[in-house]
Amino acid sequence: MMKRLILALVVGVIIIAGNNTYSAEFTADVVITKAEVCDTLKIYVNGYTYRLEKFEEGGHTVMFRKGGSTYVLDHDNKQYKELWSPDEDKVNPVAAWENLSYEMRGRLVGQDTISGYDCEIFGYSYLDDDKVIFKRWFVENLQFIIKQVLFEDDGKSEMELINIIEKPVDKTLFEVPEEYKEEEVSPDK
Repeated sequence: MMKRLILALVVGVIIIAGNNTYSAEFTADVVITKAEVCDTLKIYVNGYTYRLEKFEEGGHTVMFRKGGSTYVLDHDNKQYKELWSPDEDKVNPVAAWENLSYEMRGRLVGQDTISGYDCEIFGYSYLDDDKVIFKRWFVENLQFIIKQVLFEDDGKSEMELINIIEKPVDKTLFEVPEEYKEEEVSPDK
């Protein structure tokens, strides 16, 4: 009898825990602004994995971040390359923004509503200084940062997600197509 009760409790906890695990899925436009330059990308998010697409004259750049790596897809040559920080920061603007706070300390500095989402604002400063030089707006139910601002001597840089649409995102967007080969790196690189 006791074994059945314990088994029932364990099953109940697993069911409750399984129902409480929420992985946000959405698409949005990412707008990055620095000085007079504005860049826009498309983002697809599934939990902690995201894909970025940038359309520009002469090409279409696709990359996705999964498991701490950024994968850059070369559709013309059916190749891909896997990058880690700091190299990924050069091609993946979202990863670059994420990595900004590694040598800083953060604290809650306020709350705000952006695009209809309640946000907690976190301010970051260097370990030896209290001046906030970087802010992030975090949305709890998306488990994602939808705005970031870096205050610099020459102005500010900003990244914001707009046109957020919560909807299921195709999981194959976060996989390297089977026919793609890993890009060979020449010895001189």
